[in-house]
Amino acid sequence: MNIRTKKTTTAVRKRPAAAREAIWGKFDILFFVIILGLGIFTAISMRLTFNSKGVAVSRQTEKLRGEIHNLERELEYLVTRRESLTSWSHIQTRIAQFNLPLRLPKPNQVYRMTVNYEDNGLNRIGMFAHQTADNAAEAVRGVR
Repeated sequence: MNIRTKKTTTAVRKRPAAAREAIWGKFDILFFVIILGLGIFTAISMRLTFNSKGVAVSRQTEKLRGEIHNLERELEYLVTRRESLTSWSHIQTRIAQFNLPLRLPKPNQVYRMTVNYEDNGLNRIGMFAHQTADNAAEAVRGVR
């Protein structure tokens, strides 16, 4: 009959100190490689993020430039339309179309405006409207 004996703790094989240090050295290299990989990954992801944000900003810029161009065209159209509607030929056509009776204005409807370009040396514009009516109470009227 075979009887096996139990090994005692003194018989358990222990690793030498040099082997333990070699294992820790491998962990140091592995730790360094992991940190280096994370750094490279972070740099690449930040670069991609900034590139995508740059593309988004350039798209928004082009969209806004197109909108500005459309608004400038609309402004030019409106200025031209205003000039055509306020021209004397258009006004004469409307007067004839609606058969408007024109008469001279009443004296209290006429105003004379004086523009002062310098106000106490500060180059401010001061505007004063003076009524041409004979009534002294309504003669002077200031506008600022």
